[in-house]
Amino acid sequence: MTSVRSFRIAAILLTLAVFIALLYGARPAPHASAQGTGAPLHGYAWSENIGWIDFTCLNRGTCATNSFGMSVGNDGTLSGYAWSENIGWVSANSADLTGCPTAPCTASMTTTTLSGWFKALSANDTQNGGWDGWIWLDGIAHSDVTGAFSGYAWGSTNVGWVDFSYASSSFNTCTPYYTCSGNDVVLSDKSCVQTTVATCTAPAFCSPGVSACVYPPPTAVPGAGTTGHLQVKPSLAARGSSVKAYWHLDNVASCTVAGTNGDSWSGVAAPAGGATSAPIQGRVDYTLSCLALDGAPYTESVTVNVLPVFRER
Repeated sequence: MTSVRSFRIAAILLTLAVFIALLYGARPAPHASAQGTGAPLHGYAWSENIGWIDFTCLNRGTCATNSFGMSVGNDGTLSGYAWSENIGWVSANSADLTGCPTAPCTASMTTTTLSGWFKALSANDTQNGGWDGWIWLDGIAHSDVTGAFSGYAWGSTNVGWVDFSYASSSFNTCTPYYTCSGNDVVLSDKSCVQTTVATCTAPAFCSPGVSACVYPPPTAVPGAGTTGHLQVKPSLAARGSSVKAYWHLDNVASCTVAGTNGDSWSGVAAPAGGATSAPIQGRVDYTLSCLALDGAPYTESVTVNVLPVFRER
């Protein structure tokens, strides 16, 4: 009985092998999304029944003519296709995994384990002898240090045990960090996959370790007898006299200066010769309010006091 069953399985696999081998050279991966998105799977899985399952076109250098591969997204979900010369395309795409024998159907990875299912798409053909094409991933371990897989998946009696020790993935093996590529802010994520997250336009610039474009801070521009910061001269004024306000800021989008006496001026710099106040009748507080290039507020304040009046008795 066992020999008859083995003969039937061998005959089925031989028929599949001949059929698929004839197609493989000209048959592209089944969808445009043949390459998964995220950290790629490298290497192969091995089954004594059906041989190697190829996780990426890089293994055999076929990417120029037949690009395919499986990857792990940042959320741990697998996608894309692997190739077997004996059972054809093996899918990790969620759309192909509905109706799996046991939930959860989605092929996914945590830091240390694989779960869910793969589906051999050729199992929908009449040559498969009734095999449903499901490969159960339960029992596959993943090292977050080396990236290597270990353990076995199960593909029913047709495929048998599938050894994952010849495969690896960088998923969850890296410490995320930000770096610069010219004016681009680039994230190297937990799977060592690099993605451009922002492009900086001057005066913004990229700074290693920072997740967004950086803008230069507001900067005072000194002038003749002035510091660039908000100044009011004189700071001690006779009652009824006027004072001059001075300021000049760079790396700001806009500025206003307002006094508690109703004075108000706009501009990133004071007018030539300073801004003239209304007659000073008492203490006046002046506040410079600017909008920095990154949208943050920037303020400075100064006070003008009135000279005391001395009267003889």
